[in-house]
Amino acid sequence: REAAPAVQSAMLKLLADSNEATQELAAKGLSLLFESCDEATQEKILSELVKGLQTSRAANAGASGGELATFSELSQIANDAGQPELVYKLMELSTASAVWNTRKGVAFALAEQSGRRLQKHLDKLVPTLYRYKFDPNPRISAAMRQVWEALVSDPKRTLNEQLVPVLAHLREGIVDRLWRARESSCLALSDLLPGRSHAEMELELSELMIRLLRVLDDIKESVRKAASSAWRALWSVVSRLIDGANAPPTQAQAVLAVVLPILLEQGISHASDEVRQLCTRQLLKACEAAGSHVAPHVPQLVPALLESLSVLENPALSYLQMHTATSGITESQFEAARVSAMGSSDCVTALEQCLRVMGPDEFEAVLPPIAQLLAKGTGLPTRAGTARFLMQLAQGQPLLFRPHAPRMLKVLKGALLAERSATARKAYASAAAQVARGVPAEKLAEVVRELGSRYVEEAAAEDEERLAIASMLRELLRGAPDAMGAIRSDWLPLAFVGQYEPRWQSELSNPADKDEPGKLAEVWREAYVEAGIGASAAALHLHELVALLTCLVDGPSWALRRAAAFSLIELKNQAATAIARNAQCASELVRLAALLRERKWRDKEVALSKLDAAFPKPPADEVAEPASGDM
Repeated sequence: REAAPAVQSAMLKLLADSNEATQELAAKGLSLLFESCDEATQEKILSELVKGLQTSRAANAGASGGELATFSELSQIANDAGQPELVYKLMELSTASAVWNTRKGVAFALAEQSGRRLQKHLDKLVPTLYRYKFDPNPRISAAMRQVWEALVSDPKRTLNEQLVPVLAHLREGIVDRLWRARESSCLALSDLLPGRSHAEMELELSELMIRLLRVLDDIKESVRKAASSAWRALWSVVSRLIDGANAPPTQAQAVLAVVLPILLEQGISHASDEVRQLCTRQLLKACEAAGSHVAPHVPQLVPALLESLSVLENPALSYLQMHTATSGITESQFEAARVSAMGSSDCVTALEQCLRVMGPDEFEAVLPPIAQLLAKGTGLPTRAGTARFLMQLAQGQPLLFRPHAPRMLKVLKGALLAERSATARKAYASAAAQVARGVPAEKLAEVVRELGSRYVEEAAAEDEERLAIASMLRELLRGAPDAMGAIRSDWLPLAFVGQYEPRWQSELSNPADKDEPGKLAEVWREAYVEAGIGASAAALHLHELVALLTCLVDGPSWALRRAAAFSLIELKNQAATAIARNAQCASELVRLAALLRERKWRDKEVALSKLDAAFPKPPADEVAEPASGDM
């Protein structure tokens, strides 16, 4: 008995031996020593064994023998390598190896002990033993299973009783510094979680998800695979707890309140592509499984999903777009392909699910973030996707949308004018056409007048901006013909003049196409023809046309002045009778023709003879001096 501590110390050292037979003999010796000692000594030996299983300190005390045991030898190895700081890593590796060997040896010893004496340690042993059953080292896992079977007669009942400490132990093991601990914890979770109830998972669900997201991107492949298995097990539980058909609403919403913020804030924006894709698919499955239970979370889901459209896009696409000139395709064609590919995204499917479950409260809450994304969204997929989602809202819930339609139309107008991407502008214009159906005539007229004013005055020198305005008005005519028909006087003059816009300088590469309508004029002609405007429309809106022509002739833009000149000629051909009956309009048109003869504008040499034929020069040509706005 007096020699028991020394014998114990020697036996514990042999437990760390690399030879399995030596470990088992040491375990047998400890068992015999245990039986021959008094109760006090037995408790001491048992305590040391339990401590050895639960901490690495006992392993470090007597299991780091060999050539690399001393600090001086480790330091010398690091110095020889030219990196003295490696001594810390070498010591850590040496200790880690000893830890696992020692724990295997301790397992052999514990298997020999009486289950009766170990019962009071069972609450401490169960979490650790359960994890070590899944150790990647087959020898260690086999030894731990031997101990588990000796101690635990009813595993299912024991795990149910000890679930809280077991989950807590595995939760910590997921982020342990040792890869074997991380891998075994994940494998243990994949075995433990299936079939668990909400009450059992409620306290640990959040932390388990967060930590699994970390280990899903582990540096070691086997750990990542184990983490994927644990993630699937966890989400099998979550899917059952939020099931739209069977789960109680309070339970489902409580679980969704935990898992959705984690997926949105940490999952779909994760640094790892694989984890981002996994979380996006999981988010879609959660939305589908939850059904109507997801409705209260729609205001948080929608903006996050819309932003994710750009986050999840392959960064290589943005790089390729910068080099479209060398690829044989235009930038607008490439952008259109990017937006088309977005349609098959998991995020788009999740957004459609959100649309199906939205109620009046969610509808009201989701509009402000949509307006924010339209104005300041980052990335082409996000901006185009937001416009598409808004259009779907207006289509699916016209009555709920009607009170908000005027404000959203103004937001779309501002976003379109600030947008540089032709594809995004097209998406904004299409959304505006749908939104305009619910806008009162006076509000729609106000937006159209603002667009016309911008076209004529502020944007006179910006070809792309004039094209954006023309495209939006064309889409408004296509999508809301009745509403636009009620305010024809506000847009018809501009459409009439726009048909005669000159080709841009970038469109003049082929001289043979000089007389053909350019991109901008073509948009206006489509709008004019599709609106079903006949020749008599010019006569009905003569006053508005003359007012616009006066503004353009007096304005600084040569391109718009050219459009005014051709419009003046066409107006005389279409509304000669109406002009003859209105002396004031006739006099103003003659004055404008005289001003055009004096001023500079594009293609003047081509159209001047036609202008003189339509409005012959008076005998005494009294024309105001050219305006200083000539460019």
